[in-house]
Amino acid sequence: MKPGNNNAITNEDEIAAQLKKRLAEDVAWKSNIEDLLRIYGNQNQADITALDRDKIWKLWTASKFAETGSHSLPTPTETQWNGLREMTRLLCDRTRSPGERFIEAKKACEKTFTTDHVQLPVILRTLLILERGRFGTVATKKHTNLLLKWCGSPELDYSASDSITSALESVSKLIENWAIKVGVSEISDTARLPWYLCEILGSSNPKSVAGVPSTLDQLWSKAESLINSSGFMSQKSLVGRFLAALAAKPFVILTGNSGTGKTQLAKLIADWLSSSGTTGHSDPFSKGVVIESDRIKYYVMNSDNHSVEFWNNEQEDEAIKVSLPHEMIDEWADVIRSRHFTQETPARAIREAVVPHSRFSSQLHSFETHLKAAALALLNAQTTEVVGRFTSSSGYALVPVGADWTDNRNVVGFVNHLRKDALGMPIYQPTPVLELLVRATADPSHPYFLILDEMNLSHVERYFSDILSAMESKKSIPLHNEDQSLRTPSGDFINKEISFPDNLFLIGTVNVDETTYMFSPKVLDRANVIEFHVDDKDIERFLDDPRELTAAPAAGEATAKGFLQLALDARSGKLAPLLGPEKIEINKHLINLLEIMQRGRFEFAFRTANEVTRYLRVCKHLAEDKVAWGNGGALSEDELEAGKRNWLSDLDDEILQKILPRLHGSRNRLGSLLGALACYLHTGDRKAADDYFPEEGAELAAKSIGDTDFRAMGKADALFPRSFGKIRMMSEILVEEQFVSFIC
Repeated sequence: MKPGNNNAITNEDEIAAQLKKRLAEDVAWKSNIEDLLRIYGNQNQADITALDRDKIWKLWTASKFAETGSHSLPTPTETQWNGLREMTRLLCDRTRSPGERFIEAKKACEKTFTTDHVQLPVILRTLLILERGRFGTVATKKHTNLLLKWCGSPELDYSASDSITSALESVSKLIENWAIKVGVSEISDTARLPWYLCEILGSSNPKSVAGVPSTLDQLWSKAESLINSSGFMSQKSLVGRFLAALAAKPFVILTGNSGTGKTQLAKLIADWLSSSGTTGHSDPFSKGVVIESDRIKYYVMNSDNHSVEFWNNEQEDEAIKVSLPHEMIDEWADVIRSRHFTQETPARAIREAVVPHSRFSSQLHSFETHLKAAALALLNAQTTEVVGRFTSSSGYALVPVGADWTDNRNVVGFVNHLRKDALGMPIYQPTPVLELLVRATADPSHPYFLILDEMNLSHVERYFSDILSAMESKKSIPLHNEDQSLRTPSGDFINKEISFPDNLFLIGTVNVDETTYMFSPKVLDRANVIEFHVDDKDIERFLDDPRELTAAPAAGEATAKGFLQLALDARSGKLAPLLGPEKIEINKHLINLLEIMQRGRFEFAFRTANEVTRYLRVCKHLAEDKVAWGNGGALSEDELEAGKRNWLSDLDDEILQKILPRLHGSRNRLGSLLGALACYLHTGDRKAADDYFPEEGAELAAKSIGDTDFRAMGKADALFPRSFGKIRMMSEILVEEQFVSFIC
């Protein structure tokens, strides 16, 4: 059984059908894999060291069998037995990355074996068995590279540990994607998926196959490294939290004191993930374009911002040259559009409809066949909801919010009745936000970012409610109520409404002082709120090495598209679900927190619960070690600062970002709730948290935030340290000032 047939399949549904068929047919191999994984999967070093020779021999011959179907290893000598045992021990050393384990086992192999006896793919297959198949079962370099080609990942290099680790993680993510598509979850099934994909995909061009998305190898660490290399000073995990939040929900609010880097990080991420892909519409009047009329071809030989030069022959000495203003072509396009003229409408009839309202000489309109052909070419190029020649090609817009924004005119523009076009229709006045919507709509395969700087200088609900509603409901954003499309001053057509693009991400930055407004629960419920703060260690680190900010290198086409695909998959429920113990524990904590919040009259509902679990599924998808992520366990502050993550730490982040931000009020309103939350976030003890609420009929609770016991609880030993730290700080402010808000 060798992968790589010549009959390439390019349809995702057909690939999935073939995978299901192969999984159902190959019962013998499934049984063999189940036996191997049951005996050897997740063995530790002590267990491996204690294995007798027969089991060691079976492991290595099974590795050979997984590829060739034969047990062709020669019987080893005593020295070689010891070498096999040492190689197996090294492959079980889970304190090292998979690539490092492979390299160390390879070195041990070279001391006692020739490559004829133990080939490198055999070592890799042994590692896959010991890892319980989570990286699959394909291990030859040729076939692994075939899969990496589909992933858009670099090829496998047996001499570099990072390359091996990266390759295995890429294949692991491919397994995860296809396991969902074909509905399998057993290790013995998922482990076989890469092998069967090699059989099915064969030598196809990867661009022709749907459903094999680019991987985002080590997205978090890569982003943090690049962003920090630009001179940006931040907590180790901040960039990763920001990216995961954006992928889980396309609206993130960044809050914190002025000067903490909120806007700078938003710009760096937007710059990093922005692509130079298509950002506007194709120009129908590019030099060299051929435009056909009823009887003749016109050649565009020159074009600038003012006019287009047409020749009726490619040879200059035989051509009649005609130069026509863009505005004049626009007039003809307006009339053709508004009168519903077609290709069959005579040029003379169109001319007679245009001339009475034209700003140009009737003599110039005598080039009616040129103008009809040019106008139709322009209209044919206008194929999106909102069409135009917006000149900016940036993948993001940074828009400072004004203190006088009382409606959505500063966001999506307005109808300007004081200015008219050539047909007497009012002009539509666009904005940078609308222009970004246009570019994102025209280029759906790349991510775009709207950054609203100081978004709470005005009431967010007044100027941004249409955008937020469209983001949630998928309904269109209304622009105007005219019966036909309106033109902008630059000649772009604006329809009555525009959809919220799936590839648009919203980022708001927030400062809190006497000039700003509070957020309503409706706004906070639709966003992840990430708080920036700077402590003495951050300042000390900055003073030791002060640097000016520079632009981060672009992430590249594959990473930008991969990030967008990750976000789309997250929203559509395609990411792997939370399973087993991790799901049970996460659900338990969310229900306990809901009950506590209900007692304080700040309960959350389905949207919040759904988006918390979606965030965690994104984190699981991006985790480099999914087993460690699912095991959970408290992490120390040093481990968190170093960027280590598991479901418990990621749930801590999401409690802080999604559940707590709506908290604000007086001591009478919040005192008991903050005490109960702090107790639960510190201990995870639901019953103990109730001591901070008064019993029915009682005026005072058994415990309060002013007690010595409360002040004795520390962040270092808290179950959810980040969330506990925030609640503890809010409690101190509440005691001192009798009022507190999460965003403060």
